[in-house]
Amino acid sequence: MFFKRLILAFLFAMSVNLSLQADDIAEQKRQIYMLKGQLYEQKQKLALEAMAKQKNGFFVGVLVGNITLHTTPAGYMDSHPLLYGAKAGYQKYLKDYIGGLRFYGEYLRGDMEGMAYQLASFNLDLIADVPLDSDKKYALGLFGGVGMGWVGYSDKSSQPALSQFGVVINLGVALTLEVRHRIELGLKIPPIKLKEASSRELSTTNVYLISYNLLF
Repeated sequence: MFFKRLILAFLFAMSVNLSLQADDIAEQKRQIYMLKGQLYEQKQKLALEAMAKQKNGFFVGVLVGNITLHTTPAGYMDSHPLLYGAKAGYQKYLKDYIGGLRFYGEYLRGDMEGMAYQLASFNLDLIADVPLDSDKKYALGLFGGVGMGWVGYSDKSSQPALSQFGVVINLGVALTLEVRHRIELGLKIPPIKLKEASSRELSTTNVYLISYNLLF
């Protein structure tokens, strides 16, 4: 009887020990899993910060677009000059790579049948991108912002030239390629939508633009 009890006690102690070892192994596996998850999150965070740094910097761009002008008494007809121009500025993304800010200067000009239209502005935009690939080199984006602009209009048939300072509003969508290349479709609301001076009047539509930006 004594040996039977001894054997039972030994077997019970062994089962308890095995159970404790199994619990220890499960706990160790759980800790390893948590550490792997934390390491993955840290790697992702560092990768996003590195990508954000790649998208920070100076950029230059070229633009083409269109606007409709209606002037009186010079012609009483709508004109649709082709606008062309350039811009340059600096963009700064946050650590999450998704959103950021950019500040830039922009100049547009259109010439048609003896008349000239100019729009110069300094702008501050919010930009946001959604990655399209795992390396985050391609993205679809949105932008919107405001600026201070100057509009000038002149034609040979009437003087003096019309001009005005005012607020500019920028809206649009973008496609980023290989981080450094960005193509944008934009809408710009100019400072002048209606300008009257003496017997003259200038009214305009919004400016519709396509642009290419190169990041340095």
